[in-house]
Amino acid sequence: MPSVSKEIKLLNEALRNIVGIQFVNIADHPNTLVFPSPPPHRCSVCLEVMRPPKFVYHDLGEFLVAYDELTGFMHSYHYMRGTKDGFAGREITLPIVGGSVFRKKGQTKKTYKGSLWTSAEGKAACEEYFGLNSVCVAYKERRKINSCGTSAEINKHVFNKKMNMTGFMNLGGQNQ
Repeated sequence: MPSVSKEIKLLNEALRNIVGIQFVNIADHPNTLVFPSPPPHRCSVCLEVMRPPKFVYHDLGEFLVAYDELTGFMHSYHYMRGTKDGFAGREITLPIVGGSVFRKKGQTKKTYKGSLWTSAEGKAACEEYFGLNSVCVAYKERRKINSCGTSAEINKHVFNKKMNMTGFMNLGGQNQ
């Protein structure tokens, strides 16, 4: 568990990384954020960031979970071992905590083949593992603002703090 001063430093770093907010896909849909007042009651949020998250995953067996403390973003995969149908039969190589390949960083690269996807169960496993709640958002790098947003979760505390800083109330009462 990080010290209080380290937690504040990491929170401030994550807040500085978010430099813009876009409200998109304004619709009445269960996968959109619920806002108590303007902007419109339901929409998706895309955060403009200075740098994208760098995920190093923890292999929990059925789930791969990651949290980038410097950006506040979280990510998870639900993995069905022994299958070969994911990614049209292709492999995906991910950085994993532990191992001996990159000893100085305390990580290795591991190749997965099979069904590997994001899911509500994976999101719950990620939140439980890191002891955090998250909000589903998208993000774009500032230099690539015309690109599509990348789906991710962000630490709910970081999200609400940034929204309060920009004049919005706690908005993460949200997409389950």
